[in-house]
Amino acid sequence: MTLLTAGMTILTSPFTLYLQFEERAKLFVVLTIITTLFSIALSCALVVFFKRGVHGMVESTLVASMIGLFLFSSFTFFRLKIQTSRKMIHKLLMLGLPLAPSFFMVFVLQHGNKYILQYLSGLDAVGIYNIGFNLGMAMSLLVSALQSAWLPYFMSYMDKQEEAGILFGRILTYYVFIFGSVSLLFFIFAKPVIMIMTQPEFYEAYKVMGLSAGASFMSGIFFILLPGVYFAKDVRYVTIIQIVSTAIAVVLNFVFIHLYGLLGAALALLLGFATMVLGLMIWNYLQKHRYVQVLYEWRRILQFGVIYVLYGVLMLLERHFSLPGELLVSLIATCLLPFFIYSLLESNERTYFKSFCKRLRRAC
Repeated sequence: MTLLTAGMTILTSPFTLYLQFEERAKLFVVLTIITTLFSIALSCALVVFFKRGVHGMVESTLVASMIGLFLFSSFTFFRLKIQTSRKMIHKLLMLGLPLAPSFFMVFVLQHGNKYILQYLSGLDAVGIYNIGFNLGMAMSLLVSALQSAWLPYFMSYMDKQEEAGILFGRILTYYVFIFGSVSLLFFIFAKPVIMIMTQPEFYEAYKVMGLSAGASFMSGIFFILLPGVYFAKDVRYVTIIQIVSTAIAVVLNFVFIHLYGLLGAALALLLGFATMVLGLMIWNYLQKHRYVQVLYEWRRILQFGVIYVLYGVLMLLERHFSLPGELLVSLIATCLLPFFIYSLLESNERTYFKSFCKRLRRAC
């Protein structure tokens, strides 16, 4: 049933991509929400009321994928011209097959450290790690939404790459500022959230939550840096970069877990994705004569990176406050963050930000 579900998802992809390329965002969101809500409702019914357990989860996912295929195809099938082309099939295979190992590499990056942590520190450490990891992975919901929109958006500039230079650079800057700030909130509120949701023996999971969110944030940066590789049809190098990054991450896991336990596993997770980003940056630079010339604002991004690291280190420091004390620390850190971000804005951005705040105040 799992393989059948995967097949349904693959069949749905052309219809979802069609909506994205046609910029029918509202319809895409509505159909996605309907499918998701149906999946949740069916899962609850099969697991809670019919006591189907794991089988119920698998069955509900299969049915939801079938519903998703029906909904998306209903709105797009008759708009598409169904035809076959051996030449196009060959091109797609040559373009897509090199990416197949990359999915496995990402899986190893995200989950491989759990097996190393179990080997070096035991199952108890893995259980605590999973709590922080899963809470931090909520960040991936936002990043995945951006990735879904980014692919068709940047591919629309395939034939007008001269217009992409400044635009793509600004997009990366704003992504770093906005999504980076959101991921910092996972560092800031990790301790009080863990204290509210778990028992004292699991409080150490707060060390993982922010780093897990940071890994998702880094994966978004990697995705935004992809246009040059895709425009030049060099996607095979994406897999090579991910293989090298995964190998480095495995080594880091053994070293850091031995030194710092579950904190080391989370650090290696973040550094693994950061290595992937760094690898793609270096590759883009080496191929700058062939790739689209994007004017990235590295100075401002680096300045934000300093703020990010300082916040992360301070929030990970060992402390023994009560829940009210932790909430106070989190609120103070949150209130200070906008001032740091504001200092990185240019004059026209500050003017826009002030006018936006005024409109927001009037609306409230």
